[in-house]
Amino acid sequence: MSLVEGLLVSYLAVVTTADLKWEKIPNELILLGGMTGCFASFLLSGTRGMILGILKGIATLLLLYVLYLIRALGAGDIKLFAVMAMYPENTKMQSVVILSFLTGALAGSIRILWKRQLILRFSNLFSHIATCVRLRRLVPYRTLEGSDSYLHFAVYISLGYLITGIIGR
Repeated sequence: MSLVEGLLVSYLAVVTTADLKWEKIPNELILLGGMTGCFASFLLSGTRGMILGILKGIATLLLLYVLYLIRALGAGDIKLFAVMAMYPENTKMQSVVILSFLTGALAGSIRILWKRQLILRFSNLFSHIATCVRLRRLVPYRTLEGSDSYLHFAVYISLGYLITGIIGR
């Protein structure tokens, strides 16, 4: 494991802990991660590497922003993906994003089945789709109320990163 990978794994551990504790990723942690990613990029590749890292972070933020608009992901999760893209040597962000969604979907599906909420959740989803069709635009998805419906997505982002690292070796 390189020093940069170690930094990113440590950062993800802190962010995941914060998400588990407070059900959000504080902006201070996002700022810390962004500054660390910029600094690491600068040390490895100079000013050009730092600018490229910032541009990758901005591109990731813009690409995933639509998921925030429809409330498929929280703002902290989108910002976390953007920060991760800023780190040098982290060239497999597409795989990280896909694996994060797959592990999150698997965990969410297991929880829905465990709590016997499948019909309720599908009813909520189809109602949302019908509203979007009726209004002819995307509207924010309304999740079921209660902290029981919160998915600590930083856990699955971290898993996506770790699995990508394991597969890539």
